[in-house]
Amino acid sequence: HFISSEREIFVSFLLLFLIFLLEGRLKIHILVKILVALKVFFLFYFYILHFILDLHFYDGKGNLFFFTFSRIVVDIALDR
Repeated sequence: HFISSEREIFVSFLLLFLIFLLEGRLKIHILVKILVALKVFFLFYFYILHFILDLHFYDGKGNLFFFTFSRIVVDIALDR
């Protein structure tokens, strides 16, 4: 179950990337920002969130965090 949610996150970021390409707004420095943000996100996601899951403190708010993070990535990419 958790594996599928990780796959969904990967697909979501892939779609974000394609949207930026199609809009022609993707510049090299923006791509670097996104890659750094992705690295930080996945470090957080795999280590901290999995640790919390192991402690049984997970309350289903992972999706909320993901959507918030997606919005941050969009804001960075569009230089807001």
